[in-house]
Amino acid sequence: NIDEADLQKLGVKEFFYQNKAALNEHARQAIAQADYIVVGPGDLYTSLIPNFLVSGFREAILESKAKIILPINLTNKQGHNMGWLASDYVGSIEKYLGKKADFILVNNKMPSKEQVEQYKAEERGDVLIRDDLKADKRIIKAPLLSHQIFENSKGDLMKRSFIRHDSEKLSEAISKIISK
Repeated sequence: NIDEADLQKLGVKEFFYQNKAALNEHARQAIAQADYIVVGPGDLYTSLIPNFLVSGFREAILESKAKIILPINLTNKQGHNMGWLASDYVGSIEKYLGKKADFILVNNKMPSKEQVEQYKAEERGDVLIRDDLKADKRIIKAPLLSHQIFENSKGDLMKRSFIRHDSEKLSEAISKIISK
């Protein structure tokens, strides 16, 4: 329901679980032992924020000495965050995270004309997230975009992004951070 809802039109300001969901003890231990935690990329309201709402998750992150790596999404989602800038994503994630990200990965390459046209036809609007992040030692800009044209599988009923990160480029960028 959240995926298809027009949250902007509804004026949704905050998310929560109606019934308490507790963090698995194995997950708590993994967070405590982690050197790095990668938050994203992914749909803000259906993939990322739900994790932060689990009781004990935020506390485990705050207690962890792990460095937080935040790859910024490439596109906005119709009805969720159309018109958002990179700073809007950072602010939203950091609000739920309860602390600042240590590294912010930002794509610095434009998608192909074909990708943009396909996305605009599907999402009906200006879908690309504009980078408005000012000079900040946490920001790392790199070419993270895949130029592959993606199509959903016939049985896949979910709306999927046509503009995606290149998993190898993203992996390389994260590896560079970790190896320093």
